[in-house]
Amino acid sequence: MATQTYVALATTTLAGGETEVTFSSIPATYRDVVLVIAGSSSTASGLEAKINGSTANMSTVYMYGDGASASSGSATGVAVIGQIDSGGGVSTTHFLDYSATDKHKTFLTRGSRAGGIVIAYANRWAQTTAINSIAMVMQAGSLNSGTVISLYGIEA
Repeated sequence: MATQTYVALATTTLAGGETEVTFSSIPATYRDVVLVIAGSSSTASGLEAKINGSTANMSTVYMYGDGASASSGSATGVAVIGQIDSGGGVSTTHFLDYSATDKHKTFLTRGSRAGGIVIAYANRWAQTTAINSIAMVMQAGSLNSGTVISLYGIEA
């Protein structure tokens, strides 16, 4: 059985005040890439994906809950890859077969934020272009100092 290895491609620790962070020139040499975001923000906000500089052709299905209640839904024109607030948040997004040029891209996010909220998103980018740039864009507010964002390649 083959073992999968995570290879660190990029990590940034933010100074604070950022509303968008981009990892570009992502090599097409891995099966999948994984984006990990851990930190806090000036206000409760979602983090949207911008792929190769674009938000076109995105869609998302989501579920979240806090142990007492749950909600779900879907949206077009957006792909959400995390939730964050002043109390903190962590999310992991797995971009499946990101360098393929014969299929639409799927990426799955799971995460949590302060207050015991757990969140899951299934996102689709309806493009066959290989992903070579991933940006995280705040829907509101800005990211706080000390927030760490890392990108890993998965070797099969």
